[in-house]
Amino acid sequence: MTFDNRSQHRVRRGRLLVISQVYLPDPASVGQHLAGLCEALVEEGHAVMVLTAKRGYDDPGMHYPSRETLDGVRVHRLPWASLGKLTLRRRLLAGVLFVLQSTWIGLTTRRITGVVIATSPPLTAASGWAISLARRVPLIMWVMDLNPEQAVLAGVASPRSLGARLLDWFTRRALARSRQVIALDEAMARLLSKKNVANPAVLPPWAHNGGEPPGAGKAYREQLGIADRFVFMYSGNHSPVHPMAPLIRAVERIRSRDDIRVLFIGGGVGKPQIDAAIARNRLENAISLPYEPFENIGNSLAAADVHVVVMGEHMVGVVHPSKLYGALAAGRPILIVGPHPAAALVVESGAGWVVENEAELIAAAMERIVDSNPEVILGMREAARSLSARFSRSRLVPELVRLVDAALV
Repeated sequence: MTFDNRSQHRVRRGRLLVISQVYLPDPASVGQHLAGLCEALVEEGHAVMVLTAKRGYDDPGMHYPSRETLDGVRVHRLPWASLGKLTLRRRLLAGVLFVLQSTWIGLTTRRITGVVIATSPPLTAASGWAISLARRVPLIMWVMDLNPEQAVLAGVASPRSLGARLLDWFTRRALARSRQVIALDEAMARLLSKKNVANPAVLPPWAHNGGEPPGAGKAYREQLGIADRFVFMYSGNHSPVHPMAPLIRAVERIRSRDDIRVLFIGGGVGKPQIDAAIARNRLENAISLPYEPFENIGNSLAAADVHVVVMGEHMVGVVHPSKLYGALAAGRPILIVGPHPAAALVVESGAGWVVENEAELIAAAMERIVDSNPEVILGMREAARSLSARFSRSRLVPELVRLVDAALV
């Protein structure tokens, strides 16, 4: 262990290995959050190497360099580690190939001082556990979602299936091996405690945007021809764990309101169903767009008047939609559809509303919002900006780095 006179931080000889199927410039949220952590670790004096996929997570047609250094982070991208989300079989095959490759590299790379894993893909737990055990180095597990619970609740796996049981076995071994487990909310921490995790740290994700100038999003709206409309926006992963069917039926119910537009931005397994519903029902009040590049997220999110966050009824603690924090950082009120760990906080702070995930109720809420006093919406924008300070990168990343450092001692 040496001392860097420039930064006055302890610098550990060796290399911190970070394993995730997604990393920048891929737009998936997990990769973006990991990049924030890795960049901060490099600034502190760690040598960080990321193992990730060479192709895009949502769009395997996107190819990234096999090796590059991004903001001091060495990124090693593996072939055949992302085959898209069109079928479960392709996702499983890509996950297995990624885990096999990352495990081999982790076992053969010299001077590893610790391993950090996120739960993408879920089988990453197997890789992290094996490397940590064989190399006798600390394991830090940043739990973005719980599996096999997520797969079972989404209906893509039976709880008694061999795959679900194997995944549960590896996940429990990784959790037991971890020197630090980090959950995204208290509900997730309670579920982790049922897997015999004692006192997991709880740290919510942060927004990737914020600080955009007044008028941000105006050009984005003008480009879409919706500058004079009231814009609701769903931005992020279109996943089965976030049931979107009631929302699209609500859009159909308000189709006569020419003053309203609903934007669906992002990708995921559920995206084709949204696109098909818009085309089949000829919903001229709905617009579907792909993920925005990382550098344009702020302008995109600022183009909304109100953001919509959807969450499945039984998914609290299993997943944690991070899109809420980007909406707050953009200074936009949020319509939360279904449960969300931060729902009570958002409502109590005056930054949004909560409605059950039923088409009639969603449609009625949308119309009430549009017809409300504009001054009310402006006040809620200010409430959203104020609340976003609690979830800023500058506040949360140093705390995350502290947790990682404590596990490496």
